[in-house]
Amino acid sequence: MFWVMLALYVGATVASVILSGLLAKAPKVTASALGDLQVPTAEEGRNLPVVWGTCNLKAPNVVWYGDYYILPIKKSMGWTGLWRSYTAGYHYYLGMDLGLCHGPVDALVAIQAGSGEDLKNVGWSVEGTNADGSLAIAMSDPTCFGGDDKEGGLSGPGTFYRGTTVQSSDAYMSERLGLVYPAYRGVCHLVMNCWYLGTSQYIKNLAFVVRRCPSNLGLTEAQTNLAGDANPAEIIYECLQVKAWGLGVPAPRVDVASFFAAGETLAAESLGMSLMVDSPQQADKLIETILQHIDGVCYTDPASGLWTLKLVR
Repeated sequence: MFWVMLALYVGATVASVILSGLLAKAPKVTASALGDLQVPTAEEGRNLPVVWGTCNLKAPNVVWYGDYYILPIKKSMGWTGLWRSYTAGYHYYLGMDLGLCHGPVDALVAIQAGSGEDLKNVGWSVEGTNADGSLAIAMSDPTCFGGDDKEGGLSGPGTFYRGTTVQSSDAYMSERLGLVYPAYRGVCHLVMNCWYLGTSQYIKNLAFVVRRCPSNLGLTEAQTNLAGDANPAEIIYECLQVKAWGLGVPAPRVDVASFFAAGETLAAESLGMSLMVDSPQQADKLIETILQHIDGVCYTDPASGLWTLKLVR
């Protein structure tokens, strides 16, 4: 009789555990649709920044986003009479094209994610240089936001276009849209080939540190790149010449020799500048600001009629 009662007790206990396991409810997590994602800045008609030296572009403009999909994060509920798993969250994947600045830039220095005190450098690498000079890159920091238990991380391939005049159409974007995607020549932009962007519908802000030290005066690389800063003589020369955002002064009307001499002096003094212009303003006002910094004057020489740069030394 004892053994019968023991067997009934054990059977009832096992049945109770199995029933509890079957009835145990896993946490309910709902995936976000594409329209629910909080995508960083996407503003039509926004001004494209111009950068010199080494600058942090903290708010790139999202030109396009799509190619969205999710993967569930499965976790075990442990032994509840049966081994069961549940969906603890989701990995979010999204493709984007981010407009950065006027090009061409010399290099992509760093990639950052987050905002304020939480802004951090994330892991990435250059996988190769394409025929048009663009860089094939790879994000490789899937746990930079804390992994699956928190907000995930970043990973995936992409292409960094430096904004040259010969850069080509992006193959990934052309495939996604079913047409030949614009090459955006002269515009530095980054195409993200369906990156893993974390476990939250609130996509982290992305920032890109780029370096651009123009060289148009015949100065050496050591004289144009001053520890990551641009030579102010080169900056003023661009402000005079470029039509898109400068004064559009024809090259024959500039005394290049005077700019070259000033550039040599500024390089010897290690007097470089890093600055970014991301709002409409007159180029002559920007030139005035630079001249105050370097203690110089830029004027039209009465004798030659040429724009001339002189340093007050």
